[in-house]
Amino acid sequence: TGYKGRVGIYEFMPVSLELKHLISSHVTLNDLRTQTKKEGIEPLRIAGARKVIEGLTTLEEVLRVVPLN
Repeated sequence: TGYKGRVGIYEFMPVSLELKHLISSHVTLNDLRTQTKKEGIEPLRIAGARKVIEGLTTLEEVLRVVPLN
């Protein structure tokens, strides 16, 4: 399913053992972000920026639909 002319941006986070441990330890969001970065997990904004670079969408559209945090 989908809409003609629409492009999706996705954020996928496989939960490693380290992430599982951090989540169960109730760490801060910043700690989780640091670990996901170490594991090479790409934030939604970066995925959106890639679509902008590929010419599939505009920066304005990514900024409109992707949360700031």
